[in-house]
Amino acid sequence: MLQIALNRRKHKLKLVGMNVLICHFRLPEPDTNSGDLRLVCILHELRKMGHRIYFIAGSGGDVACEVALKQWVDHLVIDNDPAMSPRDMIKRLMLIAPLHVAIMAPYSTFNRYDQTIRLISPQTVLILDTIDIIQLRLWRCGMVDGNADTLGEASVVAKSENDAIREADAVWVVSEVELNLLQGVGKPVSVVSNIHTDSECLPEFTSTSGIVFLGGYKHVPNVDAVLIFHHKILPILRSIMGQIDVTYAGSFPPPEIVALNAPESGINVTGFVEDHRSLLQKHRVAIAPLRYGAGIKGKVGEYMACGVPCVLTTIAAEGFSIKDGVHAEIADTAEMFAERIARLYNDANHWRQIQHAAADYVEAFMSPRAVRSSLECALRQAMFSFKLCHSLPYRIAMRMVRPWRKKWQGIVLHDLCVDKGAPLS
Repeated sequence: MLQIALNRRKHKLKLVGMNVLICHFRLPEPDTNSGDLRLVCILHELRKMGHRIYFIAGSGGDVACEVALKQWVDHLVIDNDPAMSPRDMIKRLMLIAPLHVAIMAPYSTFNRYDQTIRLISPQTVLILDTIDIIQLRLWRCGMVDGNADTLGEASVVAKSENDAIREADAVWVVSEVELNLLQGVGKPVSVVSNIHTDSECLPEFTSTSGIVFLGGYKHVPNVDAVLIFHHKILPILRSIMGQIDVTYAGSFPPPEIVALNAPESGINVTGFVEDHRSLLQKHRVAIAPLRYGAGIKGKVGEYMACGVPCVLTTIAAEGFSIKDGVHAEIADTAEMFAERIARLYNDANHWRQIQHAAADYVEAFMSPRAVRSSLECALRQAMFSFKLCHSLPYRIAMRMVRPWRKKWQGIVLHDLCVDKGAPLS
């Protein structure tokens, strides 16, 4: 009966006109990576819900990004003045308006501001937005490469990231995978996924050609994926299909990716593409040969939203509840990856079936409408839990059961990192 009563109260909790502080480690660059695109979409949805947005960016960036962000938020502070401490920034914001909620991403940003906000504004609900579980990505990278330094970095990050999870009033993740990792954490954990708008017009099979990879190359897993595809998978694919054009698109390609550019051989490295959707829809098959990573892969959501059927590794498909052969083709060996591309490339009926199933999936689970609902639920759950945990009856009850409560020990990664082995190795 108590649980029913609590649920009823939670649904009656109205969230209108809140002052929401968002702390991000930099100015968002939504044209260059999916994490920042997700953040900007969340900003838009929060504004549509009637909330006021106050934004602290951990570092500056492109002037155009700053101008764009000022159109989306009520007040912007860039944390690049050594003379101004986090305490000074939060105090200055508190003079403008009381803060009801603070959403901070990633863990390093949370750890920079959380104690200051607790001290100055104890009534503010602190939410850690993980974006992805960074320690998981680093563990997987270290296991794939056998790099002891990367594994050591993962251990350091794990301590700080787990500390942030413990200190937060609520935690946001991007998929059910991370939700399962945080079982037993003892606080609300909500899925707020990537947001993708579906294409108004899906491409036709006969109007497309070639293969495309899209990704920002500041993200190391994308560099690894392109090199693996180019050197291990593409030779097998061309032995099956003959000459086929491949485009490696995305911002900040490093020298080893730029060196692959050979238009005379059908290899094009484009660098940053202003209209990536038009580029994607010219291609018949999109690929994500990722060997490690974590969270929802934005490129996969964009492929599906644009109506470009894709071939993925299990790691690339992780976080999506998609089925192999229905929403995408999934393969974890170089030979199978090449075979799946060839099948998708040549079978028009199968291509169309996957195209429509993937577009329907995005509309159902990753559209602005779908994610707005999960965002509202996540905010309501965080606010209700905070109010409950600070109520006198709850504190008395927790004091009574404290000797028997099991403390959360942190995320256990080894099973996730080791059991599958590295795809495409």
